[in-house]
Amino acid sequence: MATWPWFVVMFGVAVLARGLAGYLRDRRGRAPVALRRSEVPTAAAPRQPAGPVEHDSPTMAMSGDFVRLVGHVRSADTLTAAVSGRRCVAYLARARVRRPHRDQLVADILETKLAPVVVVVGGDEVAIGGDCVIEWPTTPVAHSVLDRAVAFLASRNVAHYAASTEFEEAVIQSGDRVWITGTLVQQRGRELGYRDLPVYLRLVASRQHPLTIGPASVTGG
Repeated sequence: MATWPWFVVMFGVAVLARGLAGYLRDRRGRAPVALRRSEVPTAAAPRQPAGPVEHDSPTMAMSGDFVRLVGHVRSADTLTAAVSGRRCVAYLARARVRRPHRDQLVADILETKLAPVVVVVGGDEVAIGGDCVIEWPTTPVAHSVLDRAVAFLASRNVAHYAASTEFEEAVIQSGDRVWITGTLVQQRGRELGYRDLPVYLRLVASRQHPLTIGPASVTGG
């Protein structure tokens, strides 16, 4: 049997040892591979807040949902509109205060108020109350109600501009058909002795979504 010279054997062992060391070093920490720009992952785009979900019945929604309901307003309480003096359940009053003999706007005053009301949706009553954004078309108010107009401006210290101020107003009356958006709250009653307690529905404002009300057509939303 032929034997290899000792120096050939030693050379082979050295080559094998060097190759094994390189392999282990490569396994421990392989240098990162540069990615092309098209391969570099990008941060996900921020999610846009979802719009309200419209329901034919508020009982189909979950408590905490952002919803849009369409129904008729009912209220036993009434308000007096700030400028016109009309009786209503909600109003939006606007005054564009201008300097006399100049087309210069001094102030644009907006006031909204909403009485505690319920909106009847598909046979269910949803209580509405608190601060509310009123998106209702306004109509001009004549200066024949100047006393109320002056009082409206006097609370803002601009009553001396009454004669050169343009007044507009919108009123919502009991029975009007409206759409309204807000966060639905479902709350069970506290009566004792009943297995199935009634559920009271409310629509409220949240940090993300204000309570907003507007006119709905007779045939659609």
